[in-house]
Amino acid sequence: MIYQKTQGIMLKGIERYSGNYGVEPKDVQIHVSADSGNGVLYKMCQGWRPKEEVTFLQIMGKKMDLLGYEMLSTPFMRKSLEKFANEFDTPIEKVSVFLVNHKGSIALAVYSSTQCVKTLTLEKHFEEMGM
Repeated sequence: MIYQKTQGIMLKGIERYSGNYGVEPKDVQIHVSADSGNGVLYKMCQGWRPKEEVTFLQIMGKKMDLLGYEMLSTPFMRKSLEKFANEFDTPIEKVSVFLVNHKGSIALAVYSSTQCVKTLTLEKHFEEMGM
């Protein structure tokens, strides 16, 4: 259930921002990176280039998170970044993930600095994370 909900939130966020930018959903990505604390930063991208920093609430298109999705998402995304940093022996500050709409599902493109080091589906990532 968590996978389906996460995928739905991210797909709707990409769809919403593609409308805002006047482009196709395939041209919009969500960039996730570690912040200076224990959280994550989200940036909406168009054509793989950052357009604006956003919050998880903005991705959801909500003013309030009554069901606590952000409380679940932030630690999961941070652990994901830490996992990729360990997997590729890279400092977490140099690891980032692009979430993309790939044929109606969310796919991840994992980067170490400016090099794509891994691609996988959100579903496969949830499996790798034991969820």
